[in-house]
Amino acid sequence: MSKDDALEQFIRRAVFGVWQPLGARRIGDASDPQAVVDPVGNVIGIGNIDVADVSGMPRLPTATCPPS
Repeated sequence: MSKDDALEQFIRRAVFGVWQPLGARRIGDASDPQAVVDPVGNVIGIGNIDVADVSGMPRLPTATCPPS
């Protein structure tokens, strides 16, 4: 086996993608039955819980979104 073949096999075994859902939660107010959080990150219908991750971002940023 050549070094190139061995390197390719290693890369295929070791490298994988990570998908971070972006914009997966609907942002809105309590009157919107589809909204999960309000515009400042408060979970609708559950007191004292805030959400701060990229799943509530309405637009894709031009930078990496690391898992939160």
